[in-house]
Amino acid sequence: FTTCPDICPTTLSVLNESVKKLDSPPQVVMITVDPERDSPQKLRGYVPAFNALFRGFTGSFDQTVSLAEQMNIAFGKIPGPEPGTYTMDHTASIVLIDPYGRYAGFIKAPHRPEHITKVLRSL
Repeated sequence: FTTCPDICPTTLSVLNESVKKLDSPPQVVMITVDPERDSPQKLRGYVPAFNALFRGFTGSFDQTVSLAEQMNIAFGKIPGPEPGTYTMDHTASIVLIDPYGRYAGFIKAPHRPEHITKVLRSL
């Protein structure tokens, strides 16, 4: 999500480093876990800053929950110190979808570019 202080930007940076080593880079998609704040426009300004080919998507909260359950991704809203503020806690895994659109597994953190590149080559 675009206001994530660490996991999301770090993961997108590592993914950028990883896909640069591939002759045929995969489609990298970030799906926000904070649809309340992350509009399509906000994601269009954030995600491609890591790599022009990366895409960001959002949906309704119910759609996000449904997809997260299907992909075994946990997330939740954590109240902030000021009334009405919050952050999101979420799984740090990278979900892998093969070229046929099938779930192919996930890569747990910590994310290392050389490991991710090796896994992506195997898909």
